[in-house]
Amino acid sequence: MEAAKILLIEDEEFIKIALIEFLRLSFPEVKVYAAETLTEARKLWSQNQFDIIISDCILPDGLACDFLEEIDFKGPIIIITGIVDKDKLEKAAHLIKGPLYILRKPVSLEKLARILLPYITRETP
Repeated sequence: MEAAKILLIEDEEFIKIALIEFLRLSFPEVKVYAAETLTEARKLWSQNQFDIIISDCILPDGLACDFLEEIDFKGPIIIITGIVDKDKLEKAAHLIKGPLYILRKPVSLEKLARILLPYITRETP
């Protein structure tokens, strides 16, 4: 079985590095591709097929919702955000074709691991 591929979109360097390290230590078989902007995410998206997307809600060049609206993705999406804007989250929920999870910053790594585990082991909840 091929390793799961995660697209991580996070512009805050410390959070991005912490999440990458957490994912690599918790799920060594997973491949993590990181982007700091939607522009970088679009480039990675065009070059790879991802199983999971983890994204900050607000990025320097737009909203995660903008990116999610452009792509046809039925896998799990985890939105991490420090600001709860119900309008933006409702917009995201309408655009998403697969499972959607919202995690508030600071992100509980234990909760993130519980969400990811079934998708990484291919035992979809």
